[in-house]
Amino acid sequence: MKINIEVSKDEKEARLTVIKDKDDEEIPLVEDLKVALIKAGVTVGIDESQLSLICFDQKFNEEFVVAKCIEPKVGKDAGIQEVNAPKPSEKIQPVVLKDGKIDYFAPREGFVVFTRKDDTIIKKVPPSAGEPGKSVLGKEIPGIKGKDISIIQFSGINTEVKDDSIIASIDGIVKFVDNRYVVEKEFKITTNVGLETGSIKIPRDSDVELIVDGDIKSGYEVTCPNLKVGGCVEDAKIDVKNLKITRGIVGTSDSVIKANVITVGYINGPRKVHANYIRVVREISNGAVITADIAQANIIQGSTVLAKEGIIVDHINGSNNVYIGIDYDVKNEFDELSKELNIVESEINEMKDESYQIAKRMVKLKQLAKINPKSPMLIKEMKKIKEFKEKLDSRVGHYNEIKEQKNKLADKMYHFKKNFLVVKSGFSTDTSSKQIIDPDTNLHICIHFKKIADPKPGGLFKADEREIHFFSNYNINEYKNIIENKIKSLS
Repeated sequence: MKINIEVSKDEKEARLTVIKDKDDEEIPLVEDLKVALIKAGVTVGIDESQLSLICFDQKFNEEFVVAKCIEPKVGKDAGIQEVNAPKPSEKIQPVVLKDGKIDYFAPREGFVVFTRKDDTIIKKVPPSAGEPGKSVLGKEIPGIKGKDISIIQFSGINTEVKDDSIIASIDGIVKFVDNRYVVEKEFKITTNVGLETGSIKIPRDSDVELIVDGDIKSGYEVTCPNLKVGGCVEDAKIDVKNLKITRGIVGTSDSVIKANVITVGYINGPRKVHANYIRVVREISNGAVITADIAQANIIQGSTVLAKEGIIVDHINGSNNVYIGIDYDVKNEFDELSKELNIVESEINEMKDESYQIAKRMVKLKQLAKINPKSPMLIKEMKKIKEFKEKLDSRVGHYNEIKEQKNKLADKMYHFKKNFLVVKSGFSTDTSSKQIIDPDTNLHICIHFKKIADPKPGGLFKADEREIHFFSNYNINEYKNIIENKIKSLS
């Protein structure tokens, strides 16, 4: 009897044949075959069931595969890791807070994705080598590497491939279009900014434009460089450089709308709007509060407008507060100091009432001091009076400090250089007015309207025994140049 063992060239399997003549009565045992395999160097993947078959069924002079290698495993294929990329719409969800509540107003991860130039959008995850196997002779078989990919197939406009990553070649919004990542300067929302989108925040120092076909709904915020709104801005907070609203600004909240340049159809309601230049195509009405360097509108009606440089308006109706030549930033600080001053003054007045009662007690205490100058009650009362006086002196000192600050701000609050007021049609209101004449331009500037006798368009009238001239049918081209220069300076 002879045991013949052959190992394949790739060492992935071993074959065994028991060569035996008819006359040979020797029957091999399984252990005999195993010993033979080990002597031949076959130590891995021995199939004892095959050895048993050969021995017990006397399968002689036939070749059997009696050992197989441990096959190496295939590694993971190459893939991509999204570093700063948009999510599929079905994966964009409202923010869940730590307490489990849902914040529908917060910006949603993966909806509007802003990138800076040279920032990574995605990077390639290389294929892994796979786990090694073993040959039947016990040698290691290297793992099989997963399939590789070329990341350039995912690179779209305004992106480039660098070190197995796709990076942005400009600042902008990352989008996934036709299986490619692209960076664009524009992002469009075909519905509203609201429940479906959450708030939108894009750095103001970029030059991206956000276009919203619908409205900006109440409670939401938008921060971006350039914003176009097809509908209305409701009780929302806006902080942008350039704002164009086809319809209007409405609502009653204190949420501020802030932009360098604003063009809007109308403003209706007690909204706070701040701009360096604002143009209202129709009317500012119903308690709106507008602060601007230059304000331009068709109608101002029942509202407050503060303009640092000037106002151009067709008509002023109703009861308005219109200021020209007022630095609104300083005025805000001035108004806050006024509130604080009133509070401190009220506290001092209350303390003065108390000091009157103390003065009456002092008469009795002086009498007590003559009788018993070391009386514990006298000492205690005198200590209280001393503490009260120190407190009163402190509040009076604080009052004087605030008053001094307020007086200094009052000097800074007025901005009289090159101010102008152009009223193209006139007034239909009762007002009184304070006015300043700019010594450089000799323009008559109305600082505050409340009640004035109704003048004829373009006419002269008296307020505080001074003449005030409102321009009517004025050549607007001079002020167009001022506006154009203002907008250029803000671009």
